[in-house]
Amino acid sequence: MNKARRILVAHPWMGRGGSEATAMWTLQALAESPDEFEVTLVTASAVVWDELNARYGTSLDGSQIRVIRSGRLPFTKRPDELAYLQRAYFERHCYTLSRDLIYASAPTIRSISKSRGFS
Repeated sequence: MNKARRILVAHPWMGRGGSEATAMWTLQALAESPDEFEVTLVTASAVVWDELNARYGTSLDGSQIRVIRSGRLPFTKRPDELAYLQRAYFERHCYTLSRDLIYASAPTIRSISKSRGFS
């Protein structure tokens, strides 16, 4: 039996906007093949599956997806405070996590995955 490919999906702040729809449907598609993919979501925000599912039409319950809460800068309270610095902090965290993963897939770590030979 083949080992499931481990995939990291990263979204810095799972709010209620358009990019979250892409993240949720990516997670949904990957979760539907549990024998093929072991999926990890990294985000700095709390993940409330019921709210996200209702908003984006997905049906995730969290049991199919491992969630890692990324730290955020200790002196910030909102995702738009010092946005570039927070993004760099988040990307560094994802880079560290991706060392243990076969594939890394997310807009925020596109350059990391390409530098490692992933598309």
